[in-house]
Amino acid sequence: MQAVVDLAKTKAKADCGCRSSRGCALGNAAVEIPEDNERLNAIVHDYKAEIRRRLRKYAREMGAREPDSLGDALMLLLEGGYYTRLTFPNNSGPVTAVAKAARALIDAHMD
Repeated sequence: MQAVVDLAKTKAKADCGCRSSRGCALGNAAVEIPEDNERLNAIVHDYKAEIRRRLRKYAREMGAREPDSLGDALMLLLEGGYYTRLTFPNNSGPVTAVAKAARALIDAHMD
């Protein structure tokens, strides 16, 4: 989760001339895809499902009591971190707590 915080920090990118990430590219695209476009919606769904699968797998590998629940909670933090930072100037909002929140979730799911 610290990587999400690092990504969210505003800093120039020499390779593209842009400021910082504007969230998940597929998440951003998803809001523009018409509901009846099954092909594009499937691409977004499959990508997000893979992220969910990996987070659940990592939770299982670390021995979490409820790995699926932990993986889903971590995904919510990840997804929320991408977008919440856009609504608070200078990354001063909830994104600053994402790594600490992830640690608390992980600790709560461990024996």
